[in-house]
Amino acid sequence: MPSTASAHEFSGDESATFISKMEEIRVHLGLILRNIAADDTQLAAEHADHAAELLTDDMASEIAEKNRRIASDLPAALSGLQDALAVQVPPNIGTNVQDAQDLLDEAISARVDRDQLTNSTVKALVIANLAGKVLAQYGAAFGAEGDGHGGSSNNNATMTSAGAGEVVDLGALQTAQALAARMQELSGEIDAPAGPDAAAAFDAARSGIDRLASAVGQEEPLDDVTEIVHGQVHENLRKAFNLAPSGSTTGEGEPITFNGTSTGGKYNVTVVWTPADIGSESEFRLDFQPASGEGKQFVVTYDIMLLKDGEHLDETHRGGQEALVQYYTFDEPGSYTLRMENINNDPGETFEVPMQVVPEFPAGALVLAAAIAGVVAFAGRRLLLVREMY
Repeated sequence: MPSTASAHEFSGDESATFISKMEEIRVHLGLILRNIAADDTQLAAEHADHAAELLTDDMASEIAEKNRRIASDLPAALSGLQDALAVQVPPNIGTNVQDAQDLLDEAISARVDRDQLTNSTVKALVIANLAGKVLAQYGAAFGAEGDGHGGSSNNNATMTSAGAGEVVDLGALQTAQALAARMQELSGEIDAPAGPDAAAAFDAARSGIDRLASAVGQEEPLDDVTEIVHGQVHENLRKAFNLAPSGSTTGEGEPITFNGTSTGGKYNVTVVWTPADIGSESEFRLDFQPASGEGKQFVVTYDIMLLKDGEHLDETHRGGQEALVQYYTFDEPGSYTLRMENINNDPGETFEVPMQVVPEFPAGALVLAAAIAGVVAFAGRRLLLVREMY
């Protein structure tokens, strides 16, 4: 079932993915000590569990290719913390946590080439990945569907006022806040890219990261946090470092553009869909223009959702949106419709894109098939399907 994809991981660099996981583990280790200091051994134990779970056998194997000692010592250190805190707080917990953190640093140095460690684009990719994890954890903190602490990148962002709700997972909230703080630290280690446009985008990304840390710290609405992650952090990092979204490929993964007019005739709407593998994020870029041609429509509000076989998928519904980039994950093939309604608070203005998601191409690439030879009729108007590259 499709769901809001929170973890907007970028393609193109295994080093960044590895470092991102190590940083997640680092955050959980820090939260062990924080909760012990607050005399909350249960939460400390939960973070120890999550730290151990994040280090997979595959990651340990990758480390072993470069350093067998670290590949053995790091899992042992994490599982040792996990086992000890399941019983009681050991007297040397501070030393044990520091040892594990030192092993993380050794693992990164051993596994990742030196030039990659100092590469600004790799560092930007790490921050982009962590931003997605912040969103996943924040959604889990307020009971949104999805596995906040595990490896899943899905997040149910249907709650439009998460900040007004009850925290149901304090550990997830702590993790979101700590990850955001770590993003602030890491962004300070990146050299600004060359060129005025790229430098300006990087400044905007750093401002977005600061805004994200503030938003999760003050428990602001989930929709607001979603907009900050995708609209401010991810988008500006993409511009600054020319990052490619996951699933953005050549061939069958090329962007597909739909142009049409809303049902009430007020707006010309463009949807550019970048397909991804089933289970990965698909990106939808939106543009709304007045059909009258009188000026550019810069700010549009709308509700967006997915339907499957004509049935509304409640968990995909997002109300009162202004962001012009949206992300959804398709977990299974089938007939879907992307619907935007209530455009500029007008119930008569709706726009739909019918989609057939099928795993017919290599690596499970998705394709979106128009109903009739590339042309779809909708509400008496023609919705044209055009393939193009950015």
